[in-house]
Amino acid sequence: MSEATTIVHWPGKDTPACEEHARKLEALAHAMGFLVSASRIIPPTVLFCTNCENERRKKTMTYTAPPDPKNFPLVARRAEFVYEAARLYAMLSEAPVVPRSWLRREPEFRERFLTVVERQCKEGFATSPEELHKRWIEDYQAMGWTYGDEYDPDQKKHPDLVPWSALGEKERAKDAVFLALCEVAYNHLR
Repeated sequence: MSEATTIVHWPGKDTPACEEHARKLEALAHAMGFLVSASRIIPPTVLFCTNCENERRKKTMTYTAPPDPKNFPLVARRAEFVYEAARLYAMLSEAPVVPRSWLRREPEFRERFLTVVERQCKEGFATSPEELHKRWIEDYQAMGWTYGDEYDPDQKKHPDLVPWSALGEKERAKDAVFLALCEVAYNHLR
């Protein structure tokens, strides 16, 4: 758990963050068109980074060092951007499910996600959050996931494996944000 050095001021929410997460939050805000500001925490105030704390609560998996961007294919860069930005959105919106960081996800999941982002960035893409959710269910079921009241990655249980009409507002918003992030990745990551 890292000590927060900065408060990132989002519309309606202040988030204590370490240097790394403050940069990521500011980049996410910029990519999503939000105006945010940040202010330094003045000692002796001690706060802890909200995002580091969320990650600490999750079960840790083997850490894989990120590859050199020069050797990192475009679709992989887009996939990691979309995933991490959507993950940060889930944290900020206090969504019921906040997934592990990209580098801590299972290789099978990352491969499938690359395919999803690649599909979204060319013809054959989902044009609505509802269509995207339907495809998401198909992808998760293909990886062996089933419905569960609680999110449990070890048992491959997910509460969002339900029809679009049964999703809550926060879950529906995540699908809309995912579509927007794919568009940002397609138009700006070259």
